[in-house]
Formats: sequence, C-alpha cells, structure tokens
Amino acid sequence: WHQNARAGRTHFDKWNFIDMVGLVCLFLWIVSRLMWWIALVAWSGLDATTDEYVGWMQPLAKLIWDQRAISSVAIIFAWFSVFQELKQLPNVGPLLTAFLETIFSAEVGIFILLVFGIVIFFAIGCHVGFGGDVAQFSTFFGAYLNVFAAFFGDWDKDALIVSDTHMSEGSPGAIMWLLMAVFGLAMLSNVFIAVIGNTYDELRKNHLKKWETKANKRMSKEVW
Repeated sequence: WHQNARAGRTHFDKWNFIDMVGLVCLFLWIVSRLMWWIALVAWSGLDATTDEYVGWMQPLAKLIWDQRAISSVAIIFAWFSVFQELKQLPNVGPLLTAFLETIFSAEVGIFILLVFGIVIFFAIGCHVGFGGDVAQFSTFFGAYLNVFAAFFGDWDKDALIVSDTHMSEGSPGAIMWLLMAVFGLAMLSNVFIAVIGNTYDELRKNHLKKWETKANKRMSKEVW
C-alpha cells in the first residue's frame, strides 16, 4: 500500500499483491513451525521427521513438508519482486515494462484460463478411460498434470498405446494421444505463443514512451 499524502488515498497494484502473498506465506510458515515445535515439546523423544500420527499436530513429516512448500512459494514471489527494481534501469526497464504488461494483460489471462479449462476436459476423459490401467492417469490430479505436460510436448505415448493396459488393442490410447497432440501441441500451444507475441508487439510500440513518462514522474517525486 502506498499512501498519497495530499489526496489521502491508497494505491494497490500487482507489486503490492506479490508482497502480500509473501507475507501470507511467512505467516503460514511461522504457524506451521510453531506447531512443529509444540509437538516436539509435548511428545518428548519423538522423531522430528516421523510420519506417524501421535497427536493432533501429527505427523511431523507433514509439517516439515508444509514448511518447505510454503518456503518455496515465498522464495519465488520474493525474487519475482526484483523485477520492480530492474524496471528502473534505462536499458532493461522499457523492455521489462512491456514484458510484464504482456504477462498481466487481460488477453493473456483469459487464454490461460481457457487452456486450463480444456486441459480439465481431457484430464477427465483420460482419467475415466485409462485411470484403471495407466498409473499416470490413476488420479484426476495426475491425469491433469500429464495432460497439461502433453499439451506442451512432454508426453508418454507408450503409456497410452503399449502400456500395461488390459485393453485388447492400443487404438483407444492412440486416438487419445492424437487428440492431445492435435488440440494441445499443434493448436493451443501455438495459439498461446501467438497471443503472447501479438500482445507484446502491441505494447512494445509505446513501451519506451511509457517508461520515460513513469521515470520522469518518479524523479519528480524524489526531487520535490
């Protein structure tokens, strides 16, 4: 939050959101760490990495995993905020401004949501059709991750065609693999690249002027 001394207003932007995510992660990490220490004190002699349920704060291994996961997210957002400082550099700032505006543009965000939705449809189909025979699709979450990876070129066609399935032939798996290759890799991924490229080209036309305007305003505030 930035306080405007004259107007008495508050300003909220994506950089404040990134800072808030970092603070939330820090708070969750502290809570998880306190639970871990309380459990160690309450049950003396307990292995610090046990995965057994001893009390309501157990298992300790789960708390350790939560702390690592929260720390990883906080580190990513903390380093991502470095872009805010790099935007002030003369040579890097204009290009970085156009890049960040492209990432946070409405067109790119809508298309990302569209991709996530289409992946869900394919994940449901793969989980229902192959979940009982193929380990990668045995759970919906696993099917979602594998379909998402397949849409961008990282697939294992043998798992669907010649895998440990109990099907008499591999044609159902081959058809599903072809559908993912056509709709995912050949269409969605390339359209996604085109959307990002077109948005970046549009923003790049006046990115230098925008950066100079913001830099002048920033320097004026610092001077006056």
